[in-house]
Amino acid sequence: MTQATGSEDRLDNIDRRLELLVAVTEAHSQQIESNAKSIQALSSTVATVSTAVDGLAAIQQQLVEIISEEREDMREFRATTGAALERIDRVMDYLMRRDGEKNS
Repeated sequence: MTQATGSEDRLDNIDRRLELLVAVTEAHSQQIESNAKSIQALSSTVATVSTAVDGLAAIQQQLVEIISEEREDMREFRATTGAALERIDRVMDYLMRRDGEKNS
């Protein structure tokens, strides 16, 4: 092996290594680009989900307010219905006493 052949072999070896390095670098660059696109898509999805969650939270708050109002309405309904039933009971008692006195 002459010195020229040894130098050529070393240069060939360096060229192969450089080509391999370029190929690996290109593969990594493509992976980085792919990852960047994935991150961008995930960021968009997170923003969309976040907006949806905010909307659901607002709707939930509205439902809580509606349920609270309905509970209050139900309390009032029960109170007025109870009062009306008491009046009906008193009227029925009066009528029954009156009918009882008439029949005696």
